[in-house]
Amino acid sequence: MWAESLRRCKSGQMSRSVRLTTLGRQFFRLSYWKVGNEELNYRRFFTINGLLSVRVEHKDAFEYTHQLLWPLINAGAITGVRVDHIDGLYNPVKYLAELRRRQPELYITVEKILDPHEQLPPVMPVQGTTGYDFLNAVNSVFIDRDNCKVLDRFYTTFTGLNTPYRTLVSQKKRHFMGRFMAGDIDNMALFLKSVLNRDRHGKDMTLYALRRAIVEVMAHFPVYRSYMWEKGMSEQDRIHIKEATVRAKNENPGLVHELNMIEKILLMTLDAGMDVQDKQDYDHFVKKFQ
Repeated sequence: MWAESLRRCKSGQMSRSVRLTTLGRQFFRLSYWKVGNEELNYRRFFTINGLLSVRVEHKDAFEYTHQLLWPLINAGAITGVRVDHIDGLYNPVKYLAELRRRQPELYITVEKILDPHEQLPPVMPVQGTTGYDFLNAVNSVFIDRDNCKVLDRFYTTFTGLNTPYRTLVSQKKRHFMGRFMAGDIDNMALFLKSVLNRDRHGKDMTLYALRRAIVEVMAHFPVYRSYMWEKGMSEQDRIHIKEATVRAKNENPGLVHELNMIEKILLMTLDAGMDVQDKQDYDHFVKKFQ
């Protein structure tokens, strides 16, 4: 029916009012492309609105999206897989554990960019990454480090800027979140506010302050993401979270209460006596934040 309606719409056989009614009854909303940056109710691949994230954390979605893969592996047609953008999944560790459980002998690599001093999380049951970190090291062969100071002087003279690297990164993260991911940030802040409204310490935290606090923690996060999963969190991830929140509090003392709350949530050090629903909601926020 939808295909026929679309054909008639393109051929001009359908009146404008009927076209608008047909489009209005769909499961999606047609809108100006920039709207996605500020109003969005689904997860996407970075800022590409047309690439919707598949919710493979749901069993039926996992089964459907892998139905072609299993026969190829079982037939020996392929012996390894590359998981694209593993950090974009809701729960990368759980996904990889299920993949490994189904195919114990499969050679699995993940597309992930590691910082120079960052290690692949040991909880990931994979053979390694696709090699972006190695490529960065190889590319250094083509760079003459002796010219670094010359380039720094030229850049500073030309731009008039002498901003420390970490400060520049935080500034650009804020700019990117404000311009291209405002809808994503708003969704997280709204969800967190709805959960904190049930907490006597959190109900007075405003949506505006929570939104700012979320942005500040992200702006100061030292690595791409952390990995909280069913069995907890690594000590390295705890260090990253504490580093980000300390930097955020140093730069934004007026947000100290909100930042303290977010730190507790991310580290899962809240009241152990909370009810099941609250725990599930905080857990969901952490995964969304990651």
